[in-house]
Amino acid sequence: RPERLPFVFHPAGWQSGHAAACKAVDAGSIPTPASNFSSRLRAMLAASLRRARVAKLVDARDLKSRAAGRAGSTPAPGTNWSTASTSPVGAHSLERITSARNPLLKLVRRLAASARDRRRLGKTLLDGAHLVQAYARRLGLQSATLILSDTASKSAEVADLLSSFEPGRLVTLPDSLFEALAPVQTPTGVLAVVDIPRVERKPKLEGFWVLLQGVQDPGNLGSILRTAAAIRAAAAALCPACADPWSPKCLRGGMGAHFVLPIVDRADLWKLLEGFPGKVYATAPRSGPPLFDVDLTGSCAVLFGAEGQGLDKDLLNQADATIRIPISEWVESLNVAAAVAMVCCERLRQEGFSGRK
Repeated sequence: RPERLPFVFHPAGWQSGHAAACKAVDAGSIPTPASNFSSRLRAMLAASLRRARVAKLVDARDLKSRAAGRAGSTPAPGTNWSTASTSPVGAHSLERITSARNPLLKLVRRLAASARDRRRLGKTLLDGAHLVQAYARRLGLQSATLILSDTASKSAEVADLLSSFEPGRLVTLPDSLFEALAPVQTPTGVLAVVDIPRVERKPKLEGFWVLLQGVQDPGNLGSILRTAAAIRAAAAALCPACADPWSPKCLRGGMGAHFVLPIVDRADLWKLLEGFPGKVYATAPRSGPPLFDVDLTGSCAVLFGAEGQGLDKDLLNQADATIRIPISEWVESLNVAAAVAMVCCERLRQEGFSGRK
């Protein structure tokens, strides 16, 4: 594209230099500058030819895009298309964003901050290559947007990820822009905008269920879901007063549990459990038989409340039985994530899973 080619110095004048550069780019080679060129002029000519080659590749990408039926589409403001490079992302279709006002970055901020937007759009934000890999192994990345910092785009971890999975959209950002965007103080350099997995509002009622009321700390909630997934619980159900399980902090705490454990969010716990074939237990700090004297085999569900308030009296009264975890009289209660872990461990012991794969 001659109009995109910058000024090229040439002993015979601008016209000859321009024609020579265009011809070289068309041929895919860089001509050797005349011997009487200074080193500075040689460097300027090489830079001009490199920019011209990029312009040709961008034009080729544009033609291919139009042929695929996307004629007339243009990148959003602050978006530049880049070409293959020596980085791990070089073989993938790559988009470069340099403006903080880009629509994609505005979407990322909304998903990081607003549970309402996450529910309305059916999307969430993953932070870190490990979490992205966990999602990709279960659900793929075909509909995902992968966002990388310049530093992360050159890492071996990202190379491994891209060698196994093809994201629907791949974007790189300058490190400074990524740091301002990341939802954590120490950014990993890898973010992904993904679809929230769909779960039936009433999954099959069997196996071991974890029922949560009022667990408002997203870190605690993530740990609970991770523990439940580790013992292959059938599902976890959360009442509306719980934290959003699809917030970035809860997802980091779950470390991939969200993608293997069915999660029923904002559930009416008793309506959900209508017709449940097993017993429903409610945990309480000082009442009921000890955990180790209760039969947790087969189909059963256990209710947990936040350590500050515990369970509502209505839920306690409607449960088939109340159970307690024996603790010292000098301690008021356990952290809810620790209580869930102890109950899950006892369930695992009673089921006889030790030694099995």
